Amino acid sequence: MQGYLIAIGATALVAIVRETVSDTLGDFAPVVSFTIAVVIAAWYGGLRPGLLATALSVIAADYLLVPTRHSLYVASVSNGVSLGVFVFAGILISLLCESLHKTRRRLEAEQENLRCSVELQRKMQDALTESDRRKDEFLATLAHELRNPLAPVRNAIHILRARMPPSPELHWARDVIDRQVTQMTRLIDDLMDVARITRGTFELRKDRAELDEIIRSAVETSRPLIDSSRHELTVRLPSETVYLDADVVRLAQVFSNLLNNAAKYTASGGRIAVVAERDARADTVLVAIEDSGMGIPPPMLARIFEPFTQLDRSLERAQGGLGIGLALAKRLVQMHGGTIEAHSDGPGKGSRFAVRLPVSAEQGVPQSIPQESHRPTPARARRRVLVADDNYDSATSLSILLNDAGYEIRTAGDGAQALQTAAEFRPDIALLDIGMPMLNGYEIARRIRDQPWGRDVLLIAVTGWGGPEHRQQTAAAGFDHHLIKPVDPTALTQLLASLLTEAGAPVRGSVAT
Repeated sequence: MQGYLIAIGATALVAIVRETVSDTLGDFAPVVSFTIAVVIAAWYGGLRPGLLATALSVIAADYLLVPTRHSLYVASVSNGVSLGVFVFAGILISLLCESLHKTRRRLEAEQENLRCSVELQRKMQDALTESDRRKDEFLATLAHELRNPLAPVRNAIHILRARMPPSPELHWARDVIDRQVTQMTRLIDDLMDVARITRGTFELRKDRAELDEIIRSAVETSRPLIDSSRHELTVRLPSETVYLDADVVRLAQVFSNLLNNAAKYTASGGRIAVVAERDARADTVLVAIEDSGMGIPPPMLARIFEPFTQLDRSLERAQGGLGIGLALAKRLVQMHGGTIEAHSDGPGKGSRFAVRLPVSAEQGVPQSIPQESHRPTPARARRRVLVADDNYDSATSLSILLNDAGYEIRTAGDGAQALQTAAEFRPDIALLDIGMPMLNGYEIARRIRDQPWGRDVLLIAVTGWGGPEHRQQTAAAGFDHHLIKPVDPTALTQLLASLLTEAGAPVRGSVAT
């Protein structure tokens, strides 16, 4: 309706103006003047208002301006031609403006669709971000909740190791529990490592290291699984020493994962080989782990390194795991500047995993990998240690272990009790859980640091929370070290002993793993 009103109004306005100046212009271009009305009507209203303005303009021009004014009679052929040309021009202008209107409406619709799409991509991105955040929170919480019950189990294993009578059956049962706890801990750590690498929050701690030592560490880690399956293992290393710029713990983890897979996917009594060769021309070393096991179907070779990818259930062994070991191995190798590839001739024909790594450009003293010892390291003197944990089994088992190692122990089951016991006991070292009732570990650490007697206390967080944000929080609260459950009791006693000076005072340090 608005377009039609514009057509009528524009035509009337042009007619009035043209009639007003008719004494000056006379018969000069009487019809052309109404083109303005057609353009205005078609521009704002489109085809139909433009046609209405054309019709009204023809009537107005014929009636008011052409010879024989105030009459619709066309006096001459020339006047008829002029009106006909005007009608044709009016129709053409109306069609052109209608086309422009359609184009504009189409562009507006496309812009609206684009805006809606962008708003939908943004909402989806926000949803994905929120989902990713919730996933990370879930994984961190899951790891924490799984690590907590593993801590007293591992402590109990070491207590049994120290006090168990020499019975082969009991020793076998203890070792079974120990291996399964280690396997569960490894699965949790691998899952969290994959999540951190995916988020880009994972960092390597590189140092110069010997390839031989890394391989030996991986073999020692995987030896119980290999031996339990009665596999024959051969290791062939280069005759010369090969140095790598590497995170020795993480590279040992890579080769251990590959050895564990070879042991799990090879029938009992199979063959496993580790072969390392130096390529001097390319300044690389190739480490291949081969087995005589079940092999890999060709379609799976391209997907074997994807997270949570496993072989077909019909081929899979019961201890197949979560399908994250190879994904983690690939990410770690790539972070070291290397490559990893899988080869197999098919089911039943074994497999070969080849890891190629750049060798160090310089010679130097390599970082050594500490070897595990099952003998507790005694303290230099009987030092006071506070163990605070709301998990009774964790606190009790850790207290027994530290008491056997020569420390004087006090325990607390909640935050308020821990703070009160610390004020009365004045410990040299405090092992604090983070998630305790009444007061959490962060608050306890801050309050201990506020006391004159607490400024030199060695504060160690022993917790199932192991993310970078948790380490930052423990450091900000005043902790010296951050240990993740389940802590190896032997490693803990060695750490405590190393943090005591000859005079017996604790050595404060930065938060460490």
